[in-house]
Amino acid sequence: MIRPMTLRTERLVLDLLGCAKGIDDRVLAGASEEARHEWRAFLGRLPTAADLLRGVVGSAEDELERTLEKVIRFRAILSDARSQL
Repeated sequence: MIRPMTLRTERLVLDLLGCAKGIDDRVLAGASEEARHEWRAFLGRLPTAADLLRGVVGSAEDELERTLEKVIRFRAILSDARSQL
């Protein structure tokens, strides 16, 4: 379902994209192949900068919040794993 972009939605999308951008190949190096595959598939489902420009998004704000929390947690897990190497 396509939803109009609100200021809160825009902030969530920008935060989500920023966090996702921080999880690059260097960060993913310590992850399993399955986790890297799942991450690449996940990236394909994220809202895009083009969505922001169009002013629409396919996710509700609560879904974006949960997704952002998961990305932050995933990044923290990967960072912890890297620091233990």
